[in-house]
Amino acid sequence: MVVALALVGFLAYTTYQNTQCDSLVGCGPYPTLSIQDAKAQVGSSGPTVCQTTQFTAVCQVYIVGYQSGKVMLNVTFKVPQAGTYAGGALVAFLVYSSAARYVNFTSIPDCAFTSGPSLDTRGCNVPSNGSVEFRFNFTVSSNYTGSSRGSWPDSVTVYMWQTCCFP
Repeated sequence: MVVALALVGFLAYTTYQNTQCDSLVGCGPYPTLSIQDAKAQVGSSGPTVCQTTQFTAVCQVYIVGYQSGKVMLNVTFKVPQAGTYAGGALVAFLVYSSAARYVNFTSIPDCAFTSGPSLDTRGCNVPSNGSVEFRFNFTVSSNYTGSSRGSWPDSVTVYMWQTCCFP
């Protein structure tokens, strides 16, 4: 329920003109912002390849108490004509775990959130015809005991949205 409300907030946010993005223009149908690939690693196992769509990465991981992990996300902004959208695009993220009670995100980009987004975030830049890797580091609580094998399947999901782009 919380995740669904957060996603509804994201959709509302995409229509909100941020005061820090005064030159906001419609990006049109031609530039393509997308998650190109994502990988996850917990402890010494992995990395594993995550399932991705244009704006979402779902990473299946096995969590173990006391261990740390990370999700690495590669985002690109492809522009069909050189010189257009020279400033790139700004993006923001929602990151969450299906075992939220035990997974604590310790280091995430400034434009990432673990709950509802801030409406005044500027976003992180993805340059035109370039790519950027974003990292989401987490630790698993010592209270997590897992199964009798010591680990339990979990998923970490990263949802990306575009805050604005520049001509």
